[in-house]
Order: sequence, then structure tokens, then C-alpha cells
Amino acid sequence: MLICRNGRLYAGRSSFALADGCKVNDAPLAAYRNGINLCTGDETCMIDVNFEHGVGGARESIEDSMVSEELADLSPKVESRTYGGQTCWCIEYTGDLHRYFEARFDAPTGLKDSEGRDINIFRMVVTAPHDSSIKSVRRKSEITGLLNSFQP
Repeated sequence: MLICRNGRLYAGRSSFALADGCKVNDAPLAAYRNGINLCTGDETCMIDVNFEHGVGGARESIEDSMVSEELADLSPKVESRTYGGQTCWCIEYTGDLHRYFEARFDAPTGLKDSEGRDINIFRMVVTAPHDSSIKSVRRKSEITGLLNSFQP
């Protein structure tokens, strides 16, 4: 469960802040124990943000997800990017109905999940319309604001 303190949402020691313009999605398709469902101000993009366990941390878990979630067929490329002075690992891909941008940071929260594993990554997945430019989506102020606000 996320805790709100001084305008930031915390999972243990790690936190992020909602960017100006973000809307809380009050009818999400899925809910995460240590996360929140948001959307951009224009409601074109859904943003799922959560803290979770990732085997090997952010980089290894995003690489593993390409195999386990059968994303390899979509040819995503893992790239490192820096937001707010922190390095994250990102992939972008296009599915049948939407385009996706996913970013993962190493996040030593100090918390355990229901299976006793360390919650060690901050994960954000943006779901955008199929005809959108993923580069434009990645540069939306709500997206960059969330990513730049992350503190491990």
C-alpha cells in the first residue's frame, strides 16, 4: 500500500510524486497493491505505476519480461535513460491495439511482497493509442514529471 506524505507517494524508502495534470483513474482495469492507476490530463494515455519484485533488479527484470510476456516478437529494445538523476531501463513496443512505454528503476524499498520477496523495482507502464507517436507520449509532461520525481 502506498503512503502519502508531504505530497509524495511512498513504498517504504522509495517514492514518487504525481505530476501536474495527472488524473487518478477511478475505474482501473487492474489494481496493484503498491501502485496507482493514472491517466494523462487529456485522458489519452493510461499510466500504471507500482513497486514490485523484479528478479535481478530493473534491468534484468525488464529483459526477462520480454521473454515471459512474449514481447520479444514485438522487437522492443532495452535502453537506459536518466530521469531526475536516476538511471532507468526502458522498452517501447506496439501491440495489436495500443503502443506501450515501460520504465523500471531499481528501488530498494525495504518492503517484502506477499511471497516474502524484496520489493525492489519501481515500474511505470504507459498505454497509448495505437496511432500515437511513442516519442511524443514519452515526452508528455505527466510522464516525464512522474519519472523525474522518482527517488530510490
